[in-house]
Amino acid sequence: MSAPHTATARPPDIRTRDAVFNRIAHHEAAHAVGALRTDGRVISVHIRLTPDGGADGLTHMEHSADDEGFRGAALASLAGLIGERQWLQHNDLLTAAHTSEIDRDITGDIPNAQDCLNRIPRERRPSLHVVQRAAEVLVARHWDHIADLAARLRTDRELRHITR
Repeated sequence: MSAPHTATARPPDIRTRDAVFNRIAHHEAAHAVGALRTDGRVISVHIRLTPDGGADGLTHMEHSADDEGFRGAALASLAGLIGERQWLQHNDLLTAAHTSEIDRDITGDIPNAQDCLNRIPRERRPSLHVVQRAAEVLVARHWDHIADLAARLRTDRELRHITR
């Protein structure tokens, strides 16, 4: 009689070229949809493969220079991280290790969101947590739009003047 074989489950590798490209496409698409849904303008979105096997992206968006515009810009900034996590979750790739890796990778989004909120006078300024919750709701409600935009972005690599 042989002993039962036990296998140690390893978390899926989210660093494969395809997974990284999909993560970044959904991250940038979520920024864009976040901007559109908060009355912002999306000038351009692009992603590219990097020589080290990764990918990076950039979403150029504009909001009005008032309280609502600053709040919208903060929400759109946070939507990228949430969209990336949502894609990982939908594909059963989200683990605690992956979450901390993503958090290290997006060092600019959270400070950018806080900077946008800091432009709102203190007595009217929502907390980062409140805006993050609003971004989570937005991403969940508009997931199909984010996924469609991410698919276009994966194919075209650069989109300009996005209006829908």
